[in-house]
Amino acid sequence: MQDRVNNCFRRSMAGRNIPIDGEEMNDIIAYLAVVSRGIAIGAHVPGQGLPTMPSLTGDSSRGRAIFTARCARCHGDNGQGILPATPLWGPRSYSVAASLARVERAASFIRHNMPFDSAGVLSDQQAYDVAAYVVSQPRRDSRGKEGDWPAGEAPGDVPYNTKGHAAFHPPKTLLPPAF
Repeated sequence: MQDRVNNCFRRSMAGRNIPIDGEEMNDIIAYLAVVSRGIAIGAHVPGQGLPTMPSLTGDSSRGRAIFTARCARCHGDNGQGILPATPLWGPRSYSVAASLARVERAASFIRHNMPFDSAGVLSDQQAYDVAAYVVSQPRRDSRGKEGDWPAGEAPGDVPYNTKGHAAFHPPKTLLPPAF
């Protein structure tokens, strides 16, 4: 479990591992134990994950306009995030190997959760447009990502090369990995 937590820090958050025997890790593991009490191993729970989106193509030009009008007030004009909003690109954002760096996953998150104060107001197409814009922006690289999906079968919108898969609309710029 500690490895999985650190994997999230490294990949999803483009950060560094925390000590596996440290207070922070112990707190996270204790929290996960409490919230999973009574849940069978491998079971799915209501609200887990993101809904699958219809297959659409995002337009980053339209997405930029929507981002400017609806998202920049919290995430900043340059995606840097205005606290407490998360940076969406740049060196403090999630890495290219995070699931939100995929257009469909980002579109689902945007469609169902954003804007924070009026979630669900964007159409599926608008969510794809914003996702196309956001995921095309510079973000940190992630070491070892090419080993993802070692048996092949990577989702079509993975933005980097893996076994049997060519990068789908990779970011304009990959920044050095955080570690």
